[in-house]
This record gives sequence, C-alpha cells and structure tokens, in this order.
Amino acid sequence: MNTTRHEDRSVTERLCRAIRGRRSSAMKAAAAVLIVAGVAGWSAPTSAQSTTGAEWPLEEIEKAFWACDYAASTRLVEMGSAIACSRLTEALRQLKFDGDFNAMLNWWQQHKEAEHRALAKAGGASLPRSAPSAR
Repeated sequence: MNTTRHEDRSVTERLCRAIRGRRSSAMKAAAAVLIVAGVAGWSAPTSAQSTTGAEWPLEEIEKAFWACDYAASTRLVEMGSAIACSRLTEALRQLKFDGDFNAMLNWWQQHKEAEHRALAKAGGASLPRSAPSAR
C-alpha cells in the first residue's frame, strides 16, 4: 500500500516517539525494527527512488541496510536517514528476495546478530541520505 509523504512522516514520527517514550525494551526494539523494515513495506513505492537516480550494487544495498538496521536498534535515526533507510529496505526486498517479505524476514533473523556484532565492533556505520532504485 502506497501512502503520501505526510502519512509516511506520520507513521515514522509515531514509531520514533514509541522509541523515545517510556516503553518496555521489547517495545522499543520492535518499533526500531519497524522503522527500518516495516515502514518500507507500508510506505515505499514498488520502485524505491534514489535522490540521485543512480542504481547501487546489491552488495552496497545490503551494507547500507545493515547500517540502518543497527542504527535503528541502538539510537534515534533522524527523519532524512529513516526515509532513505526505508526506501533502501524496499529496494533490498525487491532485488534480493523478489519482493517476498517473509523470505527477507527469515534472512534478517538469521544474520542480524552477526551483522550487529560486526558493526558494534567497528563503531557503527554512517547512514545513507539517499536510496537506490529497485530494478
């Protein structure tokens, strides 16, 4: 389901408030994951548009996805990066998993711990300000 930019911002702002608010750790973690994984499924168009129009290699999309996922799990992500992260999550879902959310979810669950551990050891990674185009 595609939504307007206003609706995208509203959903993301509610999720950010849930993370900042007085919620349980489990609720905060779930909200963080939704910012990165769920918002893409609800709000991103089928073809995630890049602000530059350039296409990214799948390896770079995956690397940026993990940076976004780690950041959303460990700190508040500012709006511009959250939007770029949701778009690149959609591009990853389309390119690597042929649009199959459940396949992506299973992959994420299998790799999250190792990817987050590597990013923590490296001190994190910078977040994207633009997103790739899905083919």
